[in-house]
Amino acid sequence: MKNIILLEDKPKRLREFISKTNKSKESNQLEVEQVLYYNPDLAQESEEVQELKRMLEVDVKVVNIWNFDDTLNELFEQTDNLFIFDTDINEDDEVKIFTYRINVSFALRKQREGRIWFYTVSGPDFEENIRKTFPKEVIQAELDENQQLDLKWKECESFEKALYTTEGV
Repeated sequence: MKNIILLEDKPKRLREFISKTNKSKESNQLEVEQVLYYNPDLAQESEEVQELKRMLEVDVKVVNIWNFDDTLNELFEQTDNLFIFDTDINEDDEVKIFTYRINVSFALRKQREGRIWFYTVSGPDFEENIRKTFPKEVIQAELDENQQLDLKWKECESFEKALYTTEGV
């Protein structure tokens, strides 16, 4: 079974995806184990994080520029972990060069591992940039009327392949 680690700056919108995925974890051979909540202004011990843990029913860890690489590198050591990153974390941060974004930069350094995928609902510019940078590692995503994300991982061939192999992509 593979463990999914989600990176998101608006984790409440993952509630339905996590619930649906974890209810069918045996048949899909994957489980959402942790959400990395990208928030440059929040402490791990905050009430908001505790509320998210209860709502999402998974572990929630706050990541930011100060602990991002250390946290991800530690999680990367576990070879059964697969990562799905929101492309547009920290919308207030206007990084002009796409590959300088903290999540994109990390994924570029780990690209040969084949265990990181991206999604976006931030519009065609973000989708075009991520498809140019990681052409096989994009998972289609949609926001429903309740602002809940639907990540269509079953439609991503490289992700499906990684679920059933030990090497990733």
